[in-house]
Amino acid sequence: IILIVSGILSLTSVQGDDWTFGGSEWDVGHSVQQTTDGGYIIVGETYSYGNDQQVLLIKTDSYGDVWNNTESWTKIFGGSGDDIGYSVQQTTDGGYVITGSTRSYGNGSDDVWLIKTDSNGDSLWTQIFSGENSLEGKSVQQTTDGGYIITGHTGTSDGNDILLIKTDSNGDSLWTQTFGESEPQDWRVEDYGESVQQTTDGGYIITGKRDFYMNSRYYVCLIKTDSNGNEEWNKIFGGVVDNGGEGYSVQQTTDGGYIITGSLVSDNGLPDVCLIKTDSNGDSLWTQTFGGDDHEFGRSVQQTTDGGYIITGNTDSYGNGRSDVWLIKTNSKGINLGTFPTIQVPTDFHLDEPYPNPFNPTTTVKFSVPQSGFVSIKVYDLIGNE
Repeated sequence: IILIVSGILSLTSVQGDDWTFGGSEWDVGHSVQQTTDGGYIIVGETYSYGNDQQVLLIKTDSYGDVWNNTESWTKIFGGSGDDIGYSVQQTTDGGYVITGSTRSYGNGSDDVWLIKTDSNGDSLWTQIFSGENSLEGKSVQQTTDGGYIITGHTGTSDGNDILLIKTDSNGDSLWTQTFGESEPQDWRVEDYGESVQQTTDGGYIITGKRDFYMNSRYYVCLIKTDSNGNEEWNKIFGGVVDNGGEGYSVQQTTDGGYIITGSLVSDNGLPDVCLIKTDSNGDSLWTQTFGGDDHEFGRSVQQTTDGGYIITGNTDSYGNGRSDVWLIKTNSKGINLGTFPTIQVPTDFHLDEPYPNPFNPTTTVKFSVPQSGFVSIKVYDLIGNE
């Protein structure tokens, strides 16, 4: 069937599709990646499949669908306690690796949970990393040797330190490193790892937050290690009023430097999306911020093929009210080329009957909605095949 579509869709400065997944209770997605088959893999948490919080893993096809095809599935991992998945990556064997935290297994408090699945989302093995205090895994990446690198944080007797765990291909720990700032006088310092990437020299780059708890100052932190997790240098970056910053995502750039997104407090006392570019030693080359009169956060950044950057996060200042997904494209200097709040679904539309009907080799469907934009139309046969 050839379908010719003419019409308009109501969007708010964006073109694309959106989907929702979940049951009757609380469901949250924390990480998404496009898979080699053109679909998507999502990890998060759910209360919809039992009385406790569990890890939710969703595989969709390229249209974002999770039903009526062999490319899609949903898996739940968890036990009698609260379990969360924070990060997922497709592995070189076509399966997936997940990190997060578990209270169902291990010591009973929060422990780092590493889950390896096959391409169908079925568990191949899991590993638990426990300590005397609580631990959380926030980011995982497969390394060039087939093992995995995890960052997160671990509780200490007087706060939190950034945690870095290196494993082999079976998830067995090879080494663990922690990073925490020494505490000046009576200040309590807490460090949190949010994102890790292996660098071209075989080492690792980490970003997160350093929180000087007693004076309410917190900063974006950036830590570079060698291949054994030994610290080579660390940097912190503050906001306009020098009292607020968090790093959520870091990537090595093609020039050997680094790009970070997160948030920096602006002169109105509220966080803006930040984009920080550094050289290979972590020294700042430039910083750009994006925001309005409310709260904004950058959650993920990638360098694009044109040398610029693409950021996603959330905004309370723009869009449809409350918090909306925000997509920002910049050039190589971080200059904003376009910002796109999330999709607004039309509340009314008109769809004419296809002509001719039954369909001939060519059929026209006319429809209308209030504002212009792209739209996706799907046609199904009598037994539900697309």
